[in-house]
Amino acid sequence: MAMETCYEPIDVRCAAPSVHSPVRRRPGLCRGGRAGWLSALLACLSLQAGTITWDGGGDGASWNDPLNWSGDTLPGQTDDAVIDVPGDPTIVLSGSVNVRSLNCEEAFELSGSLRLYGGNSTINGATTLTGSLHAYDGAVLNAPNLTSMEVGGWRSLHAAGPGSVIELANLSMASIAGGGRLHLETLNGGEVRLPSLNSFVHAGYGVVVEASGAGQVDLSGLVGPVSQTSLIYEDNGTILLPGALAMTGSSITLYGPDTPTDFSWLTGFEGSLYAYDGAVLNAPNLTSLESEGSQYLHAEGVGSVIELAKRGFGELHQQQPAVCARTRNSGQNRPAGTG
Repeated sequence: MAMETCYEPIDVRCAAPSVHSPVRRRPGLCRGGRAGWLSALLACLSLQAGTITWDGGGDGASWNDPLNWSGDTLPGQTDDAVIDVPGDPTIVLSGSVNVRSLNCEEAFELSGSLRLYGGNSTINGATTLTGSLHAYDGAVLNAPNLTSMEVGGWRSLHAAGPGSVIELANLSMASIAGGGRLHLETLNGGEVRLPSLNSFVHAGYGVVVEASGAGQVDLSGLVGPVSQTSLIYEDNGTILLPGALAMTGSSITLYGPDTPTDFSWLTGFEGSLYAYDGAVLNAPNLTSLESEGSQYLHAEGVGSVIELAKRGFGELHQQQPAVCARTRNSGQNRPAGTG
């Protein structure tokens, strides 16, 4: 069978995932060759976009009940879903749903996965989020009445592609329960905007924030110290953070020269710092570096540098096992006071 090469993210989950392990990407394989690609294209071209409205003719609550929709048909990936009816129903979405857009004026509970493809979406009703949101192909989602979210499993806010935006302007708290992990990811110009988010409440595996391909994640409202959080930058990705922030039990990973170099916002840190493939991490205002586990200052590749140049910062505060400062393939670590 013919094989095509494509790229897809790989997420390695261990029995006890760690925010100190950087997320790598790898080439994947797509099956089907040219014939499969042509068949898929023809199938897509045969689909016609439409508007499907909620009439509540089924159980009046479940998204997955076809009888609740006009024509007794569930909306699909090329459809615009509209929910605006008399009364005060609460719409419940579980499982995985793909639509072009969603405009909802009613209360909305999402415990599954909602994927949006290209349309403009607004959820104006009271919103409960324990699931995942995805925006692709220029899709824009606003949910102004979402003020908190609870993560009980592996959940994502994911925006990929130019113009793709997830905006949760009034989200102020994200709670991660035992066994849970929240992944905030932007790719290829996508944006996740959480300007009012001030805290992560942890009881699970923590938070991974990943910005790649000129993607941007807005966390400018965070109040430190921030714990159990991994920041990953690649290919002009940016993460907006407050002017001063301390992090504990966390990691920062940079891939390549087209990543931010100025980490002057970082004032205190307990965790691991990684620079790969020519990345430069400069934290001039970092005044304390502590270790309570297997943590590293790791620079790998020509031009890769970790520089901690704050005057008077000359010791690594550590408990067993200690901080390990290491370099590979011409990388450099430059903690202050080490010469």
